[in-house]
Formats: sequence, C-alpha cells, structure tokens
Amino acid sequence: MNLGIFGGSFAPFHLGHRTALEEFRSGAELDRCLVVPSAQPPHKQKSTLFSDRQRLDMTRLGTKDLSHTEVWDWEINQGGRSYTVFTLRECHRRWPSARLLLYVGSDMLLSIETWYRPEEIFQLAEIVAFSRTGQDRAALEKHRQQLEARFSLHCRILPGTPFPVSSTQIRERLAQGKDISDLVPEPIDDYLRREGFYGIR
Repeated sequence: MNLGIFGGSFAPFHLGHRTALEEFRSGAELDRCLVVPSAQPPHKQKSTLFSDRQRLDMTRLGTKDLSHTEVWDWEINQGGRSYTVFTLRECHRRWPSARLLLYVGSDMLLSIETWYRPEEIFQLAEIVAFSRTGQDRAALEKHRQQLEARFSLHCRILPGTPFPVSSTQIRERLAQGKDISDLVPEPIDDYLRREGFYGIR
C-alpha cells in the first residue's frame, strides 16, 4: 500500500492545500492519504487565530469529499512541537507493510536536511515535492541531487499547478473583513462566517 502523509498547519486549510493534496494523491499514486494538522510546527510560529479544534474542523471540511483520504489528529493529540520523524515512526508502527510517501512543499525541500533527524526521515519515507512555478524546477533538482549525494534517500519532484495563496494572506483578509470565498473551499468559507471570523482583529 502506498500511504501518503500530507502535513501542515492548515490555519486555515485553503484551495492551495487542496490543489497540492489532489496532485500528491494522483502523482504519487497513493492508495490512502493521511492529512495531518500539526500541533506546533518547529519551523514557524503557530497562528493563535484558530484553535486546534477549528483547524481540525476546517481540514475535515476541506477534504471530506476526497476518497481514500482522512484527517489524522495524531500530532495535535500528542501536543508540543510536531517533528516529522515522530509522525513517520508512528505511521511505520501502525502500518508496517506500507510504503510511506511524504509530501514536502517546494520551499521546505530546500531546507529539509536541517529538520530533526533527517537521516531517519529519509529511511522511513520517500520524499515527494512539487515544482510550484516551473521556474523553481532547476533549483529543486539541484538540491535533490545534493541530498542524494549526501544521504541515502528516494526523492521525486513532480510538476505542480501554481496556486499563489498562503494562510497568512487569508488571515489578513479576514481581519480586514474581506471576502475569501475564492481562496478556500466553500464549506470552509461557510464555517468561518458561522464562527464569526470575518472582521476579527
């Protein structure tokens, strides 16, 4: 079984995440995919706008119609900093016969060797990254070759569809009371309106 791991803060889950997730499922030929909201990302400050429950709710709403895809709350239940190697260890413990494929954003691939215990990450999972602009493909390929020379790993770089949006931009637009319906799945826009997030400061 090809088991994908698609992690992130998802604060909130948006159409860029959705596009990347669908391309990961297809491009990596996944049989099953775990979408894993982090507790506290080690590499960036956690947004305080949304609670863990709200991030989980929105991630489930944004993926509920995708077959063979489930939101896994393991990192949030663990609490503390969410180190990828611990998540992969747990996946390997629960699904020992699965082939693990880890989605990594193109910007994250360029610094993945600085993550906690990168050698073990590369032993546990194949890395799958996507070129988001096409123009970054050369830099990603060069870094992949450097990683392969330094570590024993399997890494693929696939073409992706650009979707220039970030959760930070969405939070800023929410704070200004601006419409974000073009940036998030419709159920999430409805959720944010119900929860009173438009115009919050």
